[in-house]
Amino acid sequence: MAPTEVTGGFVISSPASDSAITSGKDEEIFILSARRSNMKDRINKKTWTIVLSGSATAGQHSSATKLSLTDDSANDNPTSTPVGDRYNIVSGAAGTIVSESTARNFGFFYPDMGIMVFSQQELSASIPGVGGNKNDVVVFDNANHKGFGIGTNSARNGKFALRFINCLQPTGAKLTFRDEEDQVSAQYFCRVRSGQMNFSNNPTFVSGSLNELRQSTMKGNPTTFITSVQLYNDAGDVVAVGNLSTPLKKNFSSEATIKVKLTY
Repeated sequence: MAPTEVTGGFVISSPASDSAITSGKDEEIFILSARRSNMKDRINKKTWTIVLSGSATAGQHSSATKLSLTDDSANDNPTSTPVGDRYNIVSGAAGTIVSESTARNFGFFYPDMGIMVFSQQELSASIPGVGGNKNDVVVFDNANHKGFGIGTNSARNGKFALRFINCLQPTGAKLTFRDEEDQVSAQYFCRVRSGQMNFSNNPTFVSGSLNELRQSTMKGNPTTFITSVQLYNDAGDVVAVGNLSTPLKKNFSSEATIKVKLTY
């Protein structure tokens, strides 16, 4: 959140026309966070779907209410934040929007951080759930779907995050994401002229106190084999090493151009 918004809290759904919150901040939120090793640089916008399942009304355990959510990047520009672009979480699937955020906004999506912030009241209004005390967290079972309503008394069970997990367990509920990774690719052409790279610093290349070529047949036209290429920065530090698939023969009568592709 921007520094000017921290004390105010998340105001997710109140600006929407069909919002469960008429005005002000969301008192309760759910946060879904992606593992960095799985999401790479970011979660792809306009490709993900979350389907949550619960019960509509009492006595309708077998016909669970399902809520499909995605982001609104297909239709709306992002909001700039200190951690990158922010989109709204709306009704829809894989970027196809069913209901705009101006009608009902379920949360905020931060693709660069892999974080989704959901309005508890909006989820509860769409998946109220039946059975069980709202002050208790009961593991989901086929006979008693749960919703997102939370208790308020002092004896409540505070593990409300389990309600999100419970609504991801029924048949039809799912999480579908696609990650994205930035890669920079550069190509370098290293030319080896006839008079270059014809000797080696390997101590076995020479012999004796005068450092004469060990193989007398190499005198006048030594032969080496290029096996790798090293790339250096302006400070003289090695930043990349590329190995050739096969050693490249080199002497005074030959030249070579080695293409190096660096991806990072």
